[in-house]
Amino acid sequence: MHGPHADFVFASAVVATAWDLLLDPILVSWRVWEWRTKGGYYGIPWRNFLGWLGVTAALTVVLQPGRLDSLPLLILYTGAWLTEVVAMLTLWRLRGPAIVGGVGMDTLVLGAWLGFLL
Repeated sequence: MHGPHADFVFASAVVATAWDLLLDPILVSWRVWEWRTKGGYYGIPWRNFLGWLGVTAALTVVLQPGRLDSLPLLILYTGAWLTEVVAMLTLWRLRGPAIVGGVGMDTLVLGAWLGFLL
């Protein structure tokens, strides 16, 4: 049995981590959790994002997800990106993370829709 290709593992890790650039500042602002050691990304330690990269890559290797239809996943990811950015800008006043995280996910979303990442 062969494991997933390295490019798939890398893409999985980057996609999950880019999403966390939006999601984590929201949850920290809601006080769902807090970091004892404040970090460089809106109070979130950089090791959190390195952890997302590592854990997502490891889980992708271990779980070996089969090939999925990318269109429904892309629609969901695009919807998450749009709604989180709009909510962060208008409802929660998290402009910095909305811009940084939004650009991170935006790059992946646009690349996928334009056929560069699928």
